[in-house]
Amino acid sequence: LCDFGEAEIRAIHNVSTERFLSGDPHAQGFFGKLFDLVLRNEMSHPLKRRQGLDGNGKPHIDNVHFKSDPDEILSEEQLLRFFDFPPEFVDDLTVKHANVLNSLPDYVPSFYAGDGYAIVGGGHYSWYSLLAVKCLRIAGAVLPVEVILPTHDDYEPLLCETMLPLMNARCVDAENIFGKHRLDQMKISGYQLKSLALLASSFRNVFLMDSDSYVVTNPEPLFKSE
Repeated sequence: LCDFGEAEIRAIHNVSTERFLSGDPHAQGFFGKLFDLVLRNEMSHPLKRRQGLDGNGKPHIDNVHFKSDPDEILSEEQLLRFFDFPPEFVDDLTVKHANVLNSLPDYVPSFYAGDGYAIVGGGHYSWYSLLAVKCLRIAGAVLPVEVILPTHDDYEPLLCETMLPLMNARCVDAENIFGKHRLDQMKISGYQLKSLALLASSFRNVFLMDSDSYVVTNPEPLFKSE
């Protein structure tokens, strides 16, 4: 279980958004316990074919079958032939998922506040992120944007200190949020960084965008839509 004492909860509750973003030890300890929980529940029967990543950090895709007839209806039985989940994988993942879910603390940190967008940057994705922010502003979106940088080395002064602030956006260093040793321990990379970005963003209501997805209309009504 993620067991937080009253004093520990009070300390976390007093962490402001700015302290969280700059690297607060109480916040890092909070996330450290969550990371430990995930590591203790690593899968015993992972799908080996999904563990290999290509040069862009993306998982290898299983066989793809193209249907030429748009009116052909695919049954569940037909679809199950394309991707096979062994029963030991399903059973193991079901138990591990329940372990994590049931052990999460019943507490939402107060350093999450407001509405905004989160985009994973770093390397050439930082350039894509800049274009994504520009498209948001052209479409009329005004909410703040946080570009989540996976490492200190991804920080670019021109981007983070000059260009993004002009568009109500800023860089967030994931190593500040979680601690470098914790991120190294988790070995998070590629598409997995998207889930990390949701934790690293300071927004309570956050719209996660891919860095290479560019809006063609203002998405901000979604923040108030039922």
